[in-house]
Amino acid sequence: SISVTKGNTVKITFNVRSQGVYYGGLDFRGCGETTPTAKPGESTTMQFTASASCSITSYWPVSNYVKDTMQVIVS
Repeated sequence: SISVTKGNTVKITFNVRSQGVYYGGLDFRGCGETTPTAKPGESTTMQFTASASCSITSYWPVSNYVKDTMQVIVS
């Protein structure tokens, strides 16, 4: 999890490993945003204004299979 102050701009860059990752890459969804698919070896960035605590979940894009979730705690 990460902690941020309410009203701040949050910018998170997700770096997808180049090996041992699903060939279709990953999507990251949450906090009112959805990233483009990041293929193995690529990066994608999510940016939003912190207004309330939320979660960001990574998915295999073709099957919508959940891979992991992180919490964004706003105070």
